[in-house]
Amino acid sequence: MVVFGRFVDFPADLALPALATAVFSAYYILFDVFSAGLARQRYKVPFPRMDGPAPFHRAQRAQANQVEQMPIFLSLMWASAVCVNGPLAGVVGLVWVALRISYAHTYRKTAKRPTLLTRTLPAYACLYYYVFSLLYGSLHVLCEQAGLGSELVVVGLVGFVVVMLVLGALNAKAMLSGAFDDAPEKK
Repeated sequence: MVVFGRFVDFPADLALPALATAVFSAYYILFDVFSAGLARQRYKVPFPRMDGPAPFHRAQRAQANQVEQMPIFLSLMWASAVCVNGPLAGVVGLVWVALRISYAHTYRKTAKRPTLLTRTLPAYACLYYYVFSLLYGSLHVLCEQAGLGSELVVVGLVGFVVVMLVLGALNAKAMLSGAFDDAPEKK
């Protein structure tokens, strides 16, 4: 099969990303969704209410957080698998899935930030692998098509990192200063 101008042998190149997708989807359906529903039943929180004891909130947030992370993971993993390196994208995807499973399981037990960060930060590193692999691959192809040197790929990547660091610092400064707080209501 030809995808994005190159031949892709689905079973060989995309088997690991497909496995990561299947494992995460099965875990999400069988554990995250059911755990949220069972917590609602166990703690007698009628639908659609969301107030209840801490274990109920943790089960709901664990499930909701998986939903929030799923689209960016799947889109980045599959783009990286098709455009850059399928087997490597799949291995990184399986690592991400293991971290997210551990995260959800841990979150249902405790909401201690240091414990959760040991699962969250490495999972974000997996997502950043995909971002940088796609940036590198895209810049390399564009420079090659334009007849430009590959050193521009490095300049482009460094430029991206600098812009992201500056924007991240500005966002953090604004958040800490209360710039995004709700304005007081006018009477």
